Amino acid sequence: MTDTTSLLGEYPVWCERTERLFWTDIPGCELRALDTESGEVQRWSIPEPLG
Repeated sequence: MTDTTSLLGEYPVWCERTERLFWTDIPGCELRALDTESGEVQRWSIPEPLG
């Protein structure tokens, strides 16, 4: 099981090329991506909340 908990997860976008689901954690100031094959979640910090 993968931890995909976000403070406020929004704007899910499926990328066909990478076969990953991207979304933002607005108050957590992160962009996240779920690799559906491995279950790994990548996280990128952003300098301020999106929105």
